Amino acid sequence: MLIAHRGLYDNKKIKENTIKAFDKALQNGFDGFETDLRETKDGKIVLMHDPIISRVSDSFGLVKNMEYSKLKKKFKDITTLEDITNKYQNQIIFLELKDKIDVTKHLNNNNTYYITSFNYNNIKDLPKGNYKRGVLNYVFNTNIDYKNLDFIMILSDLITDKIYEFYTNQNIEVVLYGINKHIPTLKKEYLDRIKYIY
Repeated sequence: MLIAHRGLYDNKKIKENTIKAFDKALQNGFDGFETDLRETKDGKIVLMHDPIISRVSDSFGLVKNMEYSKLKKKFKDITTLEDITNKYQNQIIFLELKDKIDVTKHLNNNNTYYITSFNYNNIKDLPKGNYKRGVLNYVFNTNIDYKNLDFIMILSDLITDKIYEFYTNQNIEVVLYGINKHIPTLKKEYLDRIKYIY
């Protein structure tokens, strides 16, 4: 299944991590989408990859130092976690935590959620629930309690049989990311065996 990384966007007419980008991805045959979560100064969970807003707006400022209402004035298409959980039904949604945020109380049972982060500390204390927990990993990390994970996300050009077997032997689902430029070099067997790629 193909997951749209931050939706389908050009960052001109359609900005990344917005309802417009997710709608376009789903309309164009993607099976789900991935997005990034940050928290505003007043505790609103917004979908933003960068810590600052300059790449998606004409303004500058740190997301964590701005209240949501001010952020909305600077970037009118900014989308919240609540926006997507209210809008989408029966979708596959990957949520990447950029900081330690408790998102679990905001999730409904109508979608399949994969919660992930490069920082294991951001997800290790999430209780079990109606979602899957995982990490984005470049290399094997001995500081991670893999028994606490449901899936692992591996950069597509780093996947090997040994890595794949290590995780699947522990009942950890393998997800590939960064697939765009690597799809011609990926073994067909990985494309057949791995459920989600983006």
